[in-house]
Amino acid sequence: MSAQQQEQQQQQHPPANPSLETLPIELQRLILSSAGSLDVLAAFVHASPQLHATYSHDREAILRKCLARALKGILADAHAAHVSGARSFQLARDEPMLWNFLEHYQQRRKEEEHVLVRRLSLDDLVQMSRFHTSVVEPLVDHYAAWALPVIPYASPACISSPLSQTERRRIQRGIYRLQVHCNMCGSQGEGRSSPCFIQDPEEGTRVLASFPGYETEEMLCIHAFALDKYTSVFRQVAWDLNEIRNPEYKDVVMTAVNDDMILFPRSPGQYHKLGWAAPPIPPSTDAEPDINRPSLNALLYQGPTLLSTVCSIEANHKKLVETVRTGILAGMTHRDRYSNDWLGMEVSQAAQEIRRDDPELYNAYDEAYDNKVKTPFVFDSIDAPPRVWVVMWSGESCNLYGDWVPSYYRRWGYVMWDGWRI
Repeated sequence: MSAQQQEQQQQQHPPANPSLETLPIELQRLILSSAGSLDVLAAFVHASPQLHATYSHDREAILRKCLARALKGILADAHAAHVSGARSFQLARDEPMLWNFLEHYQQRRKEEEHVLVRRLSLDDLVQMSRFHTSVVEPLVDHYAAWALPVIPYASPACISSPLSQTERRRIQRGIYRLQVHCNMCGSQGEGRSSPCFIQDPEEGTRVLASFPGYETEEMLCIHAFALDKYTSVFRQVAWDLNEIRNPEYKDVVMTAVNDDMILFPRSPGQYHKLGWAAPPIPPSTDAEPDINRPSLNALLYQGPTLLSTVCSIEANHKKLVETVRTGILAGMTHRDRYSNDWLGMEVSQAAQEIRRDDPELYNAYDEAYDNKVKTPFVFDSIDAPPRVWVVMWSGESCNLYGDWVPSYYRRWGYVMWDGWRI
């Protein structure tokens, strides 16, 4: 065949376009291991039987690399949430076990992440990946949509610009650490958690003291979101759950009414607004929102896992009602301190001062604060305080949080954002 004939044949029958499926297995494995996120990895695996086979053949190694990249900077926090949230841990926990866990958690945070990730089993990798993609990532987006629009004096570009990697990590870290705190100091209810958990506010402050002040504030920003979201949801489902006023419960005798389902027991004004008869309870004169605090705390105690579920089903009213009902009933089986804002008590000025005055609990963050160590803002990093924190404390190290900071700052997530955004 002449060269001219070969050229004509190639023009008539051009080679097929290359695809991922036709690449050598080694390249397929490299592409899967380099996926930009766990969601991208899942998309690859589900898009092609060949890629699925490649992934299945070397699942542990591929998932280990992808998870290490997805959790860079927060791997120890994600692992702690995984371990402390496991059913076996929750059912067996007692105070010595919890304090021992906290000690190991603090040690893991000092380890190189490549050391920690190598110790994870395949089951650990799968469960942590599933929690990250199904709970944490959706909650990051819900949180950003709640906080970004109310940043003071922010331009439309600041509000609409996508999150940077550092901003996303700060939010993720707050979510994971709040879940760890709930796993240690909260409860998922009878049959899902041991009734033994860290209850004293001063001891809860000891848990929070594991982190520098601005990182504790990240947790409190997520808590503020949870508080606002559940308050809004309570308003949406209050009538559905009210066994006194809702005709659906007309056959329920007054002595059998579940008070935990009366979500606004002292707010006749709200009932008038909706055209209902006012409950026979006078309005509260307290400064706090007139809400059933024990029922609210029953949900807050269960942490971001439940919060993410509530955010994802909010548009489905029937499912939302049932989720809130189930969450309250489960949480109320361990109601020891539910009449108070449990996390609020732990971050009070008094609780912080008591901890700092204890020589055994005084830590390096306290020492840096007392010595007024300079902490200039250089650039945005997951390992350094954000610009707003540095400016707020005049460029000096600070280990004050909670009641020392105006609560409305947390409404716009002040410690979550890069310097340019605010």
